Amino acid sequence: MKILDVPQTGKLGLTVTFPSRNGLIRRTLVTPANPNTASQLRVRSAFTQQAHRYDTLTTAEQDAWVAAAGQYQSRASLGQSGPLTGLQLFVKINSLLAQLGQDVVDAPPALP
Repeated sequence: MKILDVPQTGKLGLTVTFPSRNGLIRRTLVTPANPNTASQLRVRSAFTQQAHRYDTLTTAEQDAWVAAAGQYQSRASLGQSGPLTGLQLFVKINSLLAQLGQDVVDAPPALP
């Protein structure tokens, strides 16, 4: 059902609120099935591996990722977006490279 209220998103009790092209929508929360397909497990594994790899980087390498991440914006939600963190950019780039079978990188690539 469409509601008139302050902008909000998320879960509250057994309902969830989200923005749509017609305004805010509130509906009953439905937990989706988790089939654990091979593709899902491969993506989750790549994310996990890269998040752990970020911890093994030197402080200088992590600082380089933080500096590079400041140039990338997150997707807007409720009209708000902000720069990515170093970890987010590292995982985003390297998990995609790993899934494509390419070598992962320890230094951030140049901004296209």
